[in-house]
Amino acid sequence: INFTNLHFIAEGCERWLTEAVARIETAKQLLAMSQRDTKVAIKSAKLKTPKKGREGQVMSILKDEPGLNQAEVANRMGLDRSALSRGRLKTAFQKAKALYSSPDLPAGHKKLDGSVEAYAEDE
Repeated sequence: INFTNLHFIAEGCERWLTEAVARIETAKQLLAMSQRDTKVAIKSAKLKTPKKGREGQVMSILKDEPGLNQAEVANRMGLDRSALSRGRLKTAFQKAKALYSSPDLPAGHKKLDGSVEAYAEDE
């Protein structure tokens, strides 16, 4: 066995492990920042959630049944199936989908851009 070669292999492994640990730490920091951003977005969206009118009705329907599409929600509201593809009702539908549609997170915790992330409790 050539111990010089083993020494170089060990140094290479050490360097690789050091880089891997640094990448993991960076990923942890990015995840923590993302989780804080998600919490802020959720709180903001909840404050702006309409309580009355058709927008509130859209939110209420999707809160109860988050898997519905636009046509199904419009049908439940007694509206034309394209009614939720325009204006304020479209915005309400998109916001409700973002808030209530994620099976990976506790009820109502999904980023407003539609991406799903792990939800962290307050530290």
